[in-house]
Amino acid sequence: MTVYRYYIGGMGPYLYDDTIDLLDPEGDFIGETQYGFITDGAISAEEYKIAGALALRLLATDANKKITTVTNLTNWIAGTINQITVTDDADGTVTLSLPQDIDTGAEVEFDYIGIGIASPTARLHLPAGTATAGTAPLKFTEGTLLTTPEPGVMNYSDDKFWLTCIGTQRVIDRTSDVKLTTTTVTNTTDETLIYTGLVPADSLKAGNILKLYLSGEIDEAAASDVCTIRVKFAGITIASIASPGTGLAAKCWHISGIATIRSIGATGSMAWHMDMSVGPDSADACDVTVVDTTAADNVTVTAQWSAAKAGNIFTCTQGFMEYKN
Repeated sequence: MTVYRYYIGGMGPYLYDDTIDLLDPEGDFIGETQYGFITDGAISAEEYKIAGALALRLLATDANKKITTVTNLTNWIAGTINQITVTDDADGTVTLSLPQDIDTGAEVEFDYIGIGIASPTARLHLPAGTATAGTAPLKFTEGTLLTTPEPGVMNYSDDKFWLTCIGTQRVIDRTSDVKLTTTTVTNTTDETLIYTGLVPADSLKAGNILKLYLSGEIDEAAASDVCTIRVKFAGITIASIASPGTGLAAKCWHISGIATIRSIGATGSMAWHMDMSVGPDSADACDVTVVDTTAADNVTVTAQWSAAKAGNIFTCTQGFMEYKN
């Protein structure tokens, strides 16, 4: 038996036992035990004071339907590990925080980061790019090279990619327009295109270095038959080299050329040098040529026989261009 006391205003005490069922002739509170006050209507008051309650706390009911103080709000507001942390401030409020400061000036540390990757398998795992503009997996904004080089750094500056190994910044070479098929020129005197390297308009800068390499095989039907190879820049022949004309039979040949863009514009300047080797013989050519870098300056190479004979066979089996910076 547990007996409690209650007062109404200055009157009391009145006693009740909360282990005894409530006398309820109307049947409104079936199964309820005695309480200090019970009603099936609303209660209105300007103030309520609950004995034993803690100041500045939320209230809740326990398993026995009694009003209790919520002593720890984290029992009601849950966080997520490594995402949201909930802290009870002991004054009726909570503070929500992230594991790390993500302010724009903060230093944030993660073990793995996946950009569009649910389960990254690298420290930084990027998604595949697509053909749609703005969806490249990685893009650099042009800036200024570090005053003091730092090993392992990659920069994009002056329209070039730079890598720093140890303490020196170097431009990354790029290869393009790799030839994957064989071109054969035989039994004709027509000038025939054997290679094209794309150089779009306004894609060159002063100081750019271009390297061209081509190779294949040649047969000359007679000692008087020669094959002339022309290297053109924007359709204009800048180098013309002829085979030795000694009746070659199944001899390997190659052309190696290098050009330096000295200035750009409609009357830009390019210095170049070409070497051709056919078996034991070789030839070369060099000059400084005016070029218009504001137009498409594709590098093209042609081959042309002096006589149309079935035995005059010129093949180009490989070719590529390198952009040295």
